[in-house]
Amino acid sequence: MPHATTRRLMNLSASMLGLWWATVAVAQTAGMLTDIEKRDQAATMVSWVSPEGGAGLAARVRLITFNDFHGRIEARQVVNGGPGEPGRPVGGAAVVKSWIDSLVAQAPKDAVIIAAGDQIGASPPVSALLQDEPTFAFLAHLPLGKCPPLKPAPIPDVPQTTECRMVATVGNHEFDEGTVELERMLYGGTHAKGPMLQKRYAATRVPFIVANVNRIANQSSLLPRSVIIPVAGVRIGVVAAVTAETPSIVPAGATADLQFLPEVAAINAEVKKLQTEGVHAIVVVLHEGLTQYSQPVQAVLDTPDVAGRLLGLIKGLDADVDVVVSGHTHKYTNALVRGSGKHPLLVTQSYMYGTALGEIDLLVNRTNGDVVAKRSRIVTTWGDTGPGLEPDTKVQKEVDEAHAKVAARVAQVFGQAPTAITRIVARSGESAMGNLVADAQRAAAGADIAFMNAGGLRTDLDAGPVTWEDLFSIQPFGNNVMRLRMSGDQIRRVLEQQWNPDDPSGRVDIGRMLKTSGLRYRWDGRLPWGARVLDLQLDDGRALDPQGTYTVAASDFIVNGGDFFTAFAEGTEKTVVGVDLDALIAWVQRSTAPVSAAVEGRIIRLDP
Repeated sequence: MPHATTRRLMNLSASMLGLWWATVAVAQTAGMLTDIEKRDQAATMVSWVSPEGGAGLAARVRLITFNDFHGRIEARQVVNGGPGEPGRPVGGAAVVKSWIDSLVAQAPKDAVIIAAGDQIGASPPVSALLQDEPTFAFLAHLPLGKCPPLKPAPIPDVPQTTECRMVATVGNHEFDEGTVELERMLYGGTHAKGPMLQKRYAATRVPFIVANVNRIANQSSLLPRSVIIPVAGVRIGVVAAVTAETPSIVPAGATADLQFLPEVAAINAEVKKLQTEGVHAIVVVLHEGLTQYSQPVQAVLDTPDVAGRLLGLIKGLDADVDVVVSGHTHKYTNALVRGSGKHPLLVTQSYMYGTALGEIDLLVNRTNGDVVAKRSRIVTTWGDTGPGLEPDTKVQKEVDEAHAKVAARVAQVFGQAPTAITRIVARSGESAMGNLVADAQRAAAGADIAFMNAGGLRTDLDAGPVTWEDLFSIQPFGNNVMRLRMSGDQIRRVLEQQWNPDDPSGRVDIGRMLKTSGLRYRWDGRLPWGARVLDLQLDDGRALDPQGTYTVAASDFIVNGGDFFTAFAEGTEKTVVGVDLDALIAWVQRSTAPVSAAVEGRIIRLDP
């Protein structure tokens, strides 16, 4: 006969599960966190308990998640929107590893680590100049269980069981340098400009999966579509997908050999295969995201507190999906939202750059494999408290080696900034950093007008010496600055494409606003899409002539239709004038005057 405690657990009611859950919640990371930090982190917690209760012995599974690391292996001093005070150290590979270890230690045999895409790409020089090999070296320290090196073997059509308790998916930035370089990062091999840190870069031990990317040549899957992970006596199915918009948000041609399928159909097809294998505790790792406007939130899909493309995808996911670990939007998300089934989906995202982790606990019915309770919180990876006080020494040694390798190059000083220049957007969509970079590209091209996309600006510029590292970190992609000729009407239509007419939230997303140089205008979000841009003027006050022709500077990324700015395709006489980083360096060096930029009213918003 079962032990008395087991018999009691096998007959858990919903109320008893709730009581058990509350007990588990008490046993959180304590370390040396202050009472205020414990309170603030608890305030981000959301939880759900099945009203049907647990029909069998419940197994606890812990998921530790992160997303959009982007090669940030060195610590930062930044507020990510979570609890705490400005200016405190946060993140960095060695600190992130120590925080992960602390969360694993609470469930050493029952933990699974999940990375939700964009581990690399748009990285700072300490990783980017070494082809992001230092970031993959950091990832190599994370897997739990038996995790052999990856091999480029044929992809099986059915989900495979793995003893490795870590899984990752690709984000759009893993494709920045094309399929060949992505496969080198996964399966090993020396880069053409290498070696970097290792004589021969070794294959990763982190299993990568994605369900919606096929090779065009033979329609085979680029990576395994899903995995089954046995843990705590139950089986967890993990399916992954990357935003289907990837080809429009990576450099032109980078994904020419690949097909990106609609996310929901690809995920649901794989969920059916997991169900055939008897797996019903299902986690979707999806590199697409939300913007959440309050925390915490336990809500349905039509809540005004959550918006973004991912909402539309959630509606179509199979009812057996329990958790969606998201990324891409670099936002805080921790919400219960209504999907296609009778129980809500738990959707999380842990900001970006390793500044936070998701801590998700699931209770899984051992009899039928269903998730009967789930709770999650977002944990800030502070470097001056708790596990952050003891960074992982092995990881830190590797970070220091990478830093030494690039130190001489990145330390070169080009100017002085008396005050910080940030990407913070005014309500109009204008930013000081955007103005600085747009001015630099306009000067490099000798153009009348310049446009800079917000997504190409990756960090702020602090006050003080302006180094090569600072400028590279702002523009790490190595895009070309192009010069082309466009009519005034074509320019207006480019600006109208800043708003997405298909966004179900109806919100005006100022995060997509192009930064301008040589051009001023007003806009009104109350006007219909396609007619929001008003009073276009050149710097000298002359009205932009719809029939006139003007020279325009912009990166090849948006000129080739990136970020869905397709009106650039109508331009003519397109020529490359240089690399964006070189244009920015030349602009900073243009005189002995301090480097400065500010929001100055180039863009005026009229709606209240």
